[in-house]
Amino acid sequence: MRHSSDIGGLVQGRGAFLALVNVLILLSLIGMLVVAGCGKKADPFIPKKKVSQVIRSLNGQYLDGQIVLKGRVMRPGTWRSARSREIRLKVDYSRYGIGHGPCQDCPVDFKKHEMILARISQEGNLVARWPVTEGKGLYVFKLRVMGDDGGLGPGSEIVRVIVP
Repeated sequence: MRHSSDIGGLVQGRGAFLALVNVLILLSLIGMLVVAGCGKKADPFIPKKKVSQVIRSLNGQYLDGQIVLKGRVMRPGTWRSARSREIRLKVDYSRYGIGHGPCQDCPVDFKKHEMILARISQEGNLVARWPVTEGKGLYVFKLRVMGDDGGLGPGSEIVRVIVP
């Protein structure tokens, strides 16, 4: 027959063994999580393609209720003219009262943005018509070519047009 002290030793030994098994299982799970968590993960979205077309020699003038923006569409690197017929543009602009606009070299806070279509000739000449809806003032523009997936090309030069 066993004494009560023998039973206590058996229970303590079994408890220590179960504690050791639990610790080993926990360490194994942590190890699997660490191994699974290592390495670079893929981006959570498809990155937008970069648009290589850029607008150069941009100028503008006010004609019959519209601002007509003209420039030349080029591809950086090769500096060849683009050959498409119509492109989408993102127009960044701000309107100021006449005589209250920023100086020529001052930074411009483009507060408004619109998307418009522009025509391009075979030679790469761009013509975009932007309807004036806000009235008189100094309009300051910067244009960017927009790709089919929403990607944007580099910004054009800043152009200023006075609407009397």
